[in-house]
Amino acid sequence: MAPDQDTAPSVDEPSLPEGEFTWHKLVDLDELGDGRVMTVTVGHGSLCVTRTADGGFGCLDNACPHQGGLLGEGSTAP
Repeated sequence: MAPDQDTAPSVDEPSLPEGEFTWHKLVDLDELGDGRVMTVTVGHGSLCVTRTADGGFGCLDNACPHQGGLLGEGSTAP
């Protein structure tokens, strides 16, 4: 049985947990070149912001779960 289109999760619009949210500007678009990463601080946390070679953006916790290094000081794989 196929999922109902009205209730199926959308890739274009990810669902967020319920509760209060505050949006933070992390970088200006021209601060981060294609294929680059940088570290930003938001509140008491450190985030790694990435820009893909095709101009997309991503953001994740800045700590590598495997070795504990800072991801924002690394680079993206080609």
